[in-house]
Amino acid sequence: MQEPSALGRAIPLVRDLRNRCPWDGAQTAETLRPYLVEEALELDHALGQGDPATVRDELGDVLLQVIFHARVAEERGAFSFAEVAAGLLKLIPVAGQKIYRELGRIYRRDRYLSLPAKAFIEGVREATQASISGAATKTTAR
Repeated sequence: MQEPSALGRAIPLVRDLRNRCPWDGAQTAETLRPYLVEEALELDHALGQGDPATVRDELGDVLLQVIFHARVAEERGAFSFAEVAAGLLKLIPVAGQKIYRELGRIYRRDRYLSLPAKAFIEGVREATQASISGAATKTTAR
């Protein structure tokens, strides 16, 4: 049996904190908002500083807030973290298609496009098509 990913371990940890810790259990989306804003601002600052380790840590803090907010919403019956992730996956093919169209438009003007650039554009196209196919398969399977 494969061990769960760090994200796969973090989601149940937040659920456990909500059940066992009075402070965590008392939080609502409204009371958590300042923490989400604070973590987003800290991430912005870290990005401006350009230190990869700090950016990584701040991304983790923002991700914790996302998981926490999704858990609160799930308890209210609004949506789950899995639904948040599914929504993201729906956006990827759309964004990929837009990127591919834009890259194609830009690079069609350049008859002397380098092979690495052509390979990159082709890779974006293939990844986009794979995402679309995967999303269609999952939607159909429901």
